[in-house]
Amino acid sequence: MAGSEGLGPRRGAIGLALLAFVGALGAAEGWVRIADPRPRVQMVRRHGLRLVDGTPLWQGSTDRENRECAEKHPERTRVLFFGSSITYGSNLTPAEAFTSRLQKRLDALRPSPGICVLSFAQPGYSFEQKLATARIEVARYRPALLMWESWAEWFDYELIGDTAYGIHGYRVRPDGFIGLAGVPDGVNRFLFLRSRLYEYAVLAVGERASTWHAAIRAFGDRRHVPVYAIEHELAGEDYLALRMDPCCHFNAKGHEALEPVMERIVLERLDGPAIQPDLE
Repeated sequence: MAGSEGLGPRRGAIGLALLAFVGALGAAEGWVRIADPRPRVQMVRRHGLRLVDGTPLWQGSTDRENRECAEKHPERTRVLFFGSSITYGSNLTPAEAFTSRLQKRLDALRPSPGICVLSFAQPGYSFEQKLATARIEVARYRPALLMWESWAEWFDYELIGDTAYGIHGYRVRPDGFIGLAGVPDGVNRFLFLRSRLYEYAVLAVGERASTWHAAIRAFGDRRHVPVYAIEHELAGEDYLALRMDPCCHFNAKGHEALEPVMERIVLERLDGPAIQPDLE
């Protein structure tokens, strides 16, 4: 009888512990959804996220594209830029982005027949997004020059649920999901799609390393495509004054510094001998 009398308090203690555990999980889930912490993984939700020939594409803004220039002036030479947030100019106004500055600069230098600078860069774009966009826009505008920003080219996005994830460095399961070791596929799928806390835990695991700079230069050299290293082009500048963050983004002063650099490169390529790249 003494043993059975102690069972009630123990059950109550276990119940309280479970309740506290569930409450802690709920609080953590709520915090992740409200605070929206970002793991070291590219991820895209909304922004017109869609699949184009199997490639996830999105579009945060069209205010850098400058399509109206080509529409109003079909006789003008067209220069198309493809890139990520670096070329796009994240956290800058359209007028502060170097592609917009370059348009004004070239308008003054080459008023006849004129040059249209169109930018199809978007934050988060990797190689596959740039290529899918270029296939559409190059066919549409038939540019005289195509400018391609190389940054974090060699990782792919996987569309899981309503979000595209840059999953380089993670093991992808046969069902197309990434997850935590030891969690069964069915449980992993259920939690990943429904719990931001679990999603964050999965994405926060693992380190990534890349040596893509050398690979890109070798790629260009083999195919006779000119490659320009921005760190060399801006060697005379105070890079701390040009950077918005430790990663890669330029501030407004940085885009201003890129303006004459891009002018020189564009005019060199337009005025130089025609290049027939080997893209096989």
